[in-house]
Amino acid sequence: MSYLNKFLDLLTGKKATVFDPQPASNSQHKEPKPSKVHATYPPNHDGIPLASAEELLDAQKELIQRIKLHAAKIETKFTQRFEAPIQNLATYISNIPASTDSIYGGPGGLFRACVESAFFSFQASDGKIFTGKLGVEERYLLEDRWRYVCFLSGLFWPLGMTLESIRVRAPEGNSWVSRAESITDWAQANDVDFYFIGWPKHDVEPGPSVAGGALCLMLAGNAAVRYIEEGSPALISALSEIASNIRTEFNSVAFDVVAQRWQQLVKNERGRMPQNYGRVRYGQHLAPFFVDAMRECIAGGSWAVNEKIVLADSKGVYLIWPQAAKDLVATRALSAQQGVPSTPSGLLQALIDEKLVRVDAQQSAYIDVADRHGELHMAVKLCNPEACVEGYDPSLFANHVDANEVARIDPLVEQDLNAKRSKKPKPAASKVAEQQSETVSTSKETAVDEHEESPMAPPPPAADVLLPTIGLAAKPQIPIAIQNAEGAKQQTKNENAAPAKLVTQTATKAEDGSSTAPSASGGDGQKVQVNSQNSSTYVVPEVVEKQLGKPYSLMLGKVIKELSKPEVKALVIQDQPDFIGIPFDAIQEAITSPADLLAALQKNGWLHPDKSKPRAMVHALSVTVGGASKKQYVMLSRPFVKKAEISL
Repeated sequence: MSYLNKFLDLLTGKKATVFDPQPASNSQHKEPKPSKVHATYPPNHDGIPLASAEELLDAQKELIQRIKLHAAKIETKFTQRFEAPIQNLATYISNIPASTDSIYGGPGGLFRACVESAFFSFQASDGKIFTGKLGVEERYLLEDRWRYVCFLSGLFWPLGMTLESIRVRAPEGNSWVSRAESITDWAQANDVDFYFIGWPKHDVEPGPSVAGGALCLMLAGNAAVRYIEEGSPALISALSEIASNIRTEFNSVAFDVVAQRWQQLVKNERGRMPQNYGRVRYGQHLAPFFVDAMRECIAGGSWAVNEKIVLADSKGVYLIWPQAAKDLVATRALSAQQGVPSTPSGLLQALIDEKLVRVDAQQSAYIDVADRHGELHMAVKLCNPEACVEGYDPSLFANHVDANEVARIDPLVEQDLNAKRSKKPKPAASKVAEQQSETVSTSKETAVDEHEESPMAPPPPAADVLLPTIGLAAKPQIPIAIQNAEGAKQQTKNENAAPAKLVTQTATKAEDGSSTAPSASGGDGQKVQVNSQNSSTYVVPEVVEKQLGKPYSLMLGKVIKELSKPEVKALVIQDQPDFIGIPFDAIQEAITSPADLLAALQKNGWLHPDKSKPRAMVHALSVTVGGASKKQYVMLSRPFVKKAEISL
């Protein structure tokens, strides 16, 4: 082999490489191949692989596409004015983090922060007047350029503070001088594929500084600078000043646009940081991907606040579960990740582990919520509303979502909630109706026995000696205590009798103008009677009483009594084919809890529904046809009026 090698060397003028079929001896040393396996402890930091500009642009292609749609420029102009500055920035900073362990703190974080700031600043510049004091021609020339200045200022706004503080080193120890050259050029000159990062002791977060302002014109590119210069040289100064965090009277409008949008981005990013949901650990962090998935569902229209899946009130944000789980698993943010649970239960446990979802003392994450239609749902409550609803403001969500809070003001939700929590749901029965039933049963036990001694009462007052002088006869007054005792005795007798229909019987007026009290007759059954002011008698049919219940039937009888008054009857709407309208004021006058009775009627389908408000029980109706004035009415359906044998 040695002679052949020498001969080839003579022919070619260089040393030839010849394949040697014999295996290498065991004494030869082999260099170990680089491995991604972490087998040592304490763990070694392998550095951050350098990303190319193409890789960074591809990672943020969706955001760049949104910029393109918003700019609405022809392809060549968009490439020169928008894509070129973004690509120059990607080449200059590569994928360095924006902070130590705060906002945009991972690889590629600074580039993402710059692109987000650019888009939202550009978007927020719409509708702003930058040249209000100038003429029409000057405004036409400068307004679009001012908006472009907002885009570039936003692009370079997060840059300066990070570049001033970060320390980037090669494996051999060579440092990158951020103000002198791009990290890509430095990496090529030093043959660097990955780099190491050092930070100062103080916390570092992205933001504007003089370092960013000094680099902005170079990174913007010649085409961008020429376009701005054609409008006004002062705009070039404004761009450098804004990127350097310098606010002047001339650039104040653009400066405020960029600064305000950046504050909102920082707020949103803090809701996405893994540190918000537990300390940084060596392992898989799913919290940022969960947050991105939730925001993706809202941006894509799968979710809508207080419309679909997501409910919000002044106390937080809720996700209807497990419907939300199906949408989350289908998002690009989670489908591209490995190790993400695919079942609702597994996904919920992961959300709890990442401290994205609240749990109670029993370690349960579920909570009952009611949507705007009053329908109950099982949901989970987010620890940080910003994680899902960007820009969440509690003052914008006045209506309650927690079912316990809604039940206090909506009797229908209260009934549904009680029925859901009880193993055997009861028929529609409210607190007031139950109290009335308890009062009737209690009266059986506390009524005065006939053989017991009647309670002592003060003597009746003396007759007024002046009554005969005005034509009225003096009538002895029975003390209240004696009346109560006699009433209790009579009630005890009546309760021992078999129950029968509830009756509303009107008492006939005596010739002297006084009304005779209703009588309680025994026999086959006891009839509960309620005084009225005409001679008609209303009987609650057995089929209605059976469905409605005794307490509500009693309340219905009191309402019919009130409606029999001539002044109230005149206000009843009876000319509609589907319902009759009963004044709500009359119901309030007759019973103390009208909402309970109406809820019972509605649950049985006896209230005529309004298609626009299917769960409303009280409606504003005109007393006369075409009348301008409206009053609050309850619409009893015609089938119920017929079934209940109501005649007004």
